[in-house]
Amino acid sequence: MTNWIETYRVTVPPWECDVTEHFTIAYYLTRLEEAEPGRRAGLGVRLRAGGFVRRLDVRFARELRAGSSFQVDGAVLGLDDGLRLAHRFVDSANGETVTWIDERRDLAQAPLSAEERRTLGGRLAVWEGPAAEARPEPKGTAGFVPTARGRVRPADLDARGHFGLAAMVHRFTDDRRSAWMQN
Repeated sequence: MTNWIETYRVTVPPWECDVTEHFTIAYYLTRLEEAEPGRRAGLGVRLRAGGFVRRLDVRFARELRAGSSFQVDGAVLGLDDGLRLAHRFVDSANGETVTWIDERRDLAQAPLSAEERRTLGGRLAVWEGPAAEARPEPKGTAGFVPTARGRVRPADLDARGHFGLAAMVHRFTDDRRSAWMQN
């Protein structure tokens, strides 16, 4: 029993691709957010929308292109040291996993109830993707100054009204609007 569940199915529209017709990272994360209701329904637990720190380790095995159809599968990997979730983007044409996401949520500020832990604990799956590279956390922002501050636009918000994952990519990967600049 694998306990992976399909949470979303869609195709890649051309306007969500870069000039070489590759699906952009921001839109992968948009699809991950859009898969949340499917995961919630499949797991039978509504995970809180905020109050926790999230870490996403993303591994792209192959690019999706304009017109590609794909599905998002999700699973619970663990409940120790927070909540560990898994996501994979699967090319619907050949069944190949093209993207792996290992998500960890620190639930210290929003702990799971005993019933939620029991329900999720009965749905544990095995990670089938590549191991994430161990990378050190940044050592603070000494020597950096904030630059190019912008305002959050309604389009930057997810369905729950929070700053969306795709908006973070769009906002913080553009040289003109980078969040920090080193002196």
